[in-house]
Amino acid sequence: MNLLILMIVLVFAALVARQFMPKSFMFRNLLWRTTLVIGLVAGGLGGFSWNDAGYCQHIRTLFGTESMTCKSGPYFSGWGRHTGYPFTITIAHTDEATANGSSVSAPYPIKMADNWTGDAHQVTRFNIPKDAEQFIAMANEYRSPESLVNNNLRPSVTAALDSVANMFTMEAYYTSGARDTFKTEFPDSITKGRPRVRQVVKENILATQNEDVAPNDSENARDTSESNDAQSQTIVMEKMLDKDGNPIRIENAFNRYGITVSSAILEKIDPDTTYEEQIKKRKEASSRRSVAREQRLEQEEQRLLAITQGETDKARRQAEMMVEQIEQTTQAETKKQLALINAERQREEANIQRDTATIQLEKAKIDAEAKQVAADAEAYQKRVVLEADGALSQKLDAFVATQKVWADAASKIKVPSTVIAGGGAGDNSGNALGTVSDFMQIMTMNAAKQLQFDPAVQKVDKK
Repeated sequence: MNLLILMIVLVFAALVARQFMPKSFMFRNLLWRTTLVIGLVAGGLGGFSWNDAGYCQHIRTLFGTESMTCKSGPYFSGWGRHTGYPFTITIAHTDEATANGSSVSAPYPIKMADNWTGDAHQVTRFNIPKDAEQFIAMANEYRSPESLVNNNLRPSVTAALDSVANMFTMEAYYTSGARDTFKTEFPDSITKGRPRVRQVVKENILATQNEDVAPNDSENARDTSESNDAQSQTIVMEKMLDKDGNPIRIENAFNRYGITVSSAILEKIDPDTTYEEQIKKRKEASSRRSVAREQRLEQEEQRLLAITQGETDKARRQAEMMVEQIEQTTQAETKKQLALINAERQREEANIQRDTATIQLEKAKIDAEAKQVAADAEAYQKRVVLEADGALSQKLDAFVATQKVWADAASKIKVPSTVIAGGGAGDNSGNALGTVSDFMQIMTMNAAKQLQFDPAVQKVDKK
C-alpha cells in the first residue's frame, strides 16, 4: 500500500513538473521522466510480495479479493495486505532454555484425580490446512498466527492435559504403572478429542496379607503371615461409551478448520514438593521394612537350613545304613545261593558217583563173573588135564623145582679137599659125598612122596 501511494505521488509530481516547469530549464524533461519511471516502478513492485519456504500467506488485495498461497517465491499481492502462517505451529510447556516454537511457556500445572498437583512437560505440533477454503476461514476467524495460538491451540492443549489428569491419580501414575497409559491418552485427547467422563465411587474390601510369609511349604516352616480386612473407597473417572463401545469425545475447536496434530508428546509430570517428600519417606520406610523383612526371612532360612541339614544328615545315614543292609543281605543271599548251588553240585556229583559206582559195581560183578567163568573154565580144563595124565606135567615141574633147590643147597656144602676113601666098594657112608648123596636121595624121595610121584621107571608089559 505504501508503494502504491508513493507511485501516485511520484506520477503526480512528474506530471506537475512537465506541465509547470519552464521549458528553458535544461533538465526539465529528464527530471519529470525520471520521476515518472521511479513512480511506476515503485508502484509496480508494490503489487508483488515474497513468500518464504514453510509459510502460507493469507492475501487481501486492494480490489477486495482474498486468496492464499503456500508456494515459496513471489506472488501478486494486489497492493493489499498479507499475513503469513507457518506450516507447523509448536505449542511447548517446558523449562528447557533451548526450546523453540510458536508458543513456549513454563510447564503447565495440573491437578490429578487424588488432588495431588504436578507440572506437565509436553510438546505438541499442529499442521495448518492447505485447503484454500479452510485456510481462509481460519485466517478470517483468528486474523493472525498469534491469535490462533492464544485463542485455540494452546487452550486445546491445556484442556487435554486437565482432562487426562482428571482420569488418573498421582499414586497410579508413579506406583501403579499408569504412566504409559497417561502418555498414550494425552495424544488421543489432542487428536480425537477429549473423552466425556463420569465420576464413579467404588467400595473395596480387601483381604490383605503382609509379605512376612514362610518361604516354603515345609511343615517345619513357621507361618509368619498375617491377614487383615481393609475397606477403602476409590473415586475413579470412567469414560462414557457409545452404543458401539467407543469413548464419547468432545471435538476440539481447531478440527473444524482442518488443523491436524502431527505429534503430541507428554514428556513427564513433576509432582509437587510435598508429594516428593512423601514418596521419599515412603521409600525410606519401605526400605527399612524390606531390610527387616529380609533379616527375618534370612533368620527363618537359617533355621530351615539347619533343620534341612539335620534331615539331610539323617537321610544320608539312613541311606548308608540301608546300603550296608542291602549289601549284607545281598551277600547273605549270595552265600545262600552259592551254598545251594554247591549243595546241588555235590548232590549231583554224589548222584553221578553213585551212578558211576553202580555202573562200576555192575561192571565189577560182570568182570568177576567173567573171571569166575574163566577161572572155572581154566580149573575145569586143568582138572580134565590132570584127570587125563594124573597131573604129571605139574608134578614134573614141581619135582624139577625141588631138585633145583636141593641141588643149590648141596652146592653150598663144604667138601674137604682130601677125601680118604674107606669101606666097601660102592659104599659112600662116612664121607661128605656120601652124606650129600644120601641127603639128596632122602629129599627126592620125600618130594616124590609129597607129589605122589614115582620117579622109578616103570616097566611096561608088552602084550
